[in-house]
Amino acid sequence: MKEKAFWSSIIGFFVVGLLGTVFHFVYELTGDNAIVGLFVPISESVWEHLKLLYFPYLLYCMAEWAVYGRHIGGFLFSRWAGVLCGLISIPVLFLIYTSITGKPIVCIDILIFFISVALSFWVSLKRILTNKDQHRKNSIGMILLFMPAAVFAIVTLYSYGAI
Repeated sequence: MKEKAFWSSIIGFFVVGLLGTVFHFVYELTGDNAIVGLFVPISESVWEHLKLLYFPYLLYCMAEWAVYGRHIGGFLFSRWAGVLCGLISIPVLFLIYTSITGKPIVCIDILIFFISVALSFWVSLKRILTNKDQHRKNSIGMILLFMPAAVFAIVTLYSYGAI
């Protein structure tokens, strides 16, 4: 099972990287659809760009869970720990480099996205391989993994003026 987790993490990096890239353009392509905006960025803010990592990662993790993850103790908790690190790294790295350069640079933003995707899978894979979360219940991991979705929905609805 752990070998599957290794290869799935490698594949996941590419899948999430590709989906995140596509998600960047989906809101505009759907004519600024409010429902779509719950899952993809509606603006160029750093906060909104966290959706580029989170939702593709969540989709991929749910596919992993269905295929093999439910047989690994603490799998979802480990994946949550990984995505949390990735979500934190995006604004931290952005703020560090923009404080140095004084302005955002698109190619560095893209690099940060891919670094954060890699960090998410690396952290969670390390936790899976070392049985760090084996004693953790996957039900708790599921709740934690879906919590950011609620936060993104609330913030997006607030920015639409819906709440």
